[in-house]
Amino acid sequence: MRLFLISIIIFNFLSALTFASSINDKTSRQVRTEYLCKVATKDFQKPYLNEMDAFRIDKANFGYVDLYGDGSIELIAGYSDEAFRSENWLFKDGNKQRSTGYSEYMLFSPQSSTKKPKDFNFWMARNIIPSDLNGDNIDDVIFIQHGQDFKPWKPQPNIVLLSEKNTYKKIILPGPKSLFHGGATGDIDNDGDIDIVATPGAKNSISAYINDGSGRFIFNQLINPKKGPFGKNERIANVQAWDIDADGFLDLLVDGHSPLARIFWGNGRGEFGNNFTLIKKLNNHFMQDAVFGDFDNDGENEIIILSSLGPDDYYSGWDVSLIELDKREIKSVSKIYEEVSDASDWNWFPYLSACDLNNDNDLDLIIEIHGQTGEWYTQNLDKIVFENISGDFIRHYIVSPIYKPGNFYELQKIDNLAKKLGISVKKYENTKTYFPISNWIKSNKKHHINKNGIFQVWVD
Repeated sequence: MRLFLISIIIFNFLSALTFASSINDKTSRQVRTEYLCKVATKDFQKPYLNEMDAFRIDKANFGYVDLYGDGSIELIAGYSDEAFRSENWLFKDGNKQRSTGYSEYMLFSPQSSTKKPKDFNFWMARNIIPSDLNGDNIDDVIFIQHGQDFKPWKPQPNIVLLSEKNTYKKIILPGPKSLFHGGATGDIDNDGDIDIVATPGAKNSISAYINDGSGRFIFNQLINPKKGPFGKNERIANVQAWDIDADGFLDLLVDGHSPLARIFWGNGRGEFGNNFTLIKKLNNHFMQDAVFGDFDNDGENEIIILSSLGPDDYYSGWDVSLIELDKREIKSVSKIYEEVSDASDWNWFPYLSACDLNNDNDLDLIIEIHGQTGEWYTQNLDKIVFENISGDFIRHYIVSPIYKPGNFYELQKIDNLAKKLGISVKKYENTKTYFPISNWIKSNKKHHINKNGIFQVWVD
């Protein structure tokens, strides 16, 4: 009898470990990591952006998605006028105010396909999330919408493009509109379906859209600001879903324009309430992304957060911070890297990935550069890599070889460093860029051809 009970205990323990691992597999964090690591390491996964594309792509507004379920990855990228002054040519008729056509989307794809999502322009989606919401093994696309980033503020609904046979169906998610910023997906109520979490909801709340498995969603306010832990002047922004304490239930990491971050511990029923742990010592810290893993091989999960820096509400630098945990206890918060930039420029790297680049059992960090303006564009960077050597991180700025044509010595240096790190700097030539045509941009014929209602951008 005793042996039988011990066997049951061992079986339950092993089952819990397996479940704790598998609950992360379909989170947006895991899917995004898989795609970004493929882009970082495999040749010809990342598009070469021509000068016009690189100029127009929005820093905060893109995502990799497998739109066709064929294993190839498409880059969906938005452009907006947020970063440009009113005298810029992008503004309609020399308008002295920001354009009302605020954010439209380009689809960079290495292959031709008749399956183009329709109605593909939204209001400044701060997160574009791939996730299989209806179980058909094709990515659906979640647009977490911020809306125009200038007055008068116009709260937006979040939107899903749900995959159907040879097309996508546009779904407006229920619940109050908001100036949303962060989003994540995962099975927060343990019913087998992937749910959506968005921040900040109305009045600084945390919102959920509970999936019934058929593409219908029920709105639920996870954290009520009136009863919640956030301070009066504290603004939340981004969220990630992950089983941080390995108990088999997804937890939420929430952070914003604040020196604080919080981990809300899940109970597997889609409830979080005020059961949270506070992460301090993150001064002037605006989280863009976070990754999870055992980065120092001590058997415990760590969190690494990529952030822009203050002061106040200005992104005048960036850093990478490491949070060490013992189950639900914060052991330490330390800096892997910090760079304070000139206040005339601003930094926003939306996505971070953690990959074992050269198969040495150490998780490395990668930031892919897409259409960054300011100093990052002039440096011609392809990616920033933090090489992990037994828990110590060495930073590498990787220049794209497309900016060094004909210079054999410089190309050889780039190629040798790429081979050493286990990364790829070889892009596919982006002969066409597809995105919905904009009426006020038709007049500029230099880079664009309108054909069959599709705006095609050709490489010069």
